[in-house]
Amino acid sequence: MITLLDKIINKSCKSCNSPLHNHSKDCWLWVGSQDKDGYGVIVIKGRQIPAHKVSYFVFNGIWPERYALHKCNTPRCVNPKHIYDGTWSNNMQDKLTAGNNYQHEKIHCKNGHEFTIKNTYYYGKSKHRHCRRCDANNHIRYRKELKDKVLKVNSTLVIQRSSNKPTRS
Repeated sequence: MITLLDKIINKSCKSCNSPLHNHSKDCWLWVGSQDKDGYGVIVIKGRQIPAHKVSYFVFNGIWPERYALHKCNTPRCVNPKHIYDGTWSNNMQDKLTAGNNYQHEKIHCKNGHEFTIKNTYYYGKSKHRHCRRCDANNHIRYRKELKDKVLKVNSTLVIQRSSNKPTRS
């Protein structure tokens, strides 16, 4: 039976002469399946599990409590010395430091409004940026649609009431 340790060792490039191997950082690059973001994945009982999380577990004996983050900023790396248990905030700081946060580089919302201090707010646990102007426009549109629905329902009720009146003979 193949163990998780065997999978990590067999699917990583630790001391090879491959151009994929990053000798300057001593990364163990995952050469197996990858997800859409370039992170290695291991299939266990039909589920894709990030290979760097499995490596952290195999070599440290515990599953990362929060995020398994790379010190080396190499998504395919499964070297346990390069992986640490971190928080969402650590991950965001790592992204900013490495210049990987493509969302942070955006200076306009999808409708072209500039992200300024006055026009931007951060929402929810994920702290995603939102445009105040778009939010206000969406709220106005929602209220108008709601008002139109109420008027439509009321006019339907008025028509039904007037058609149900008994006629005098």
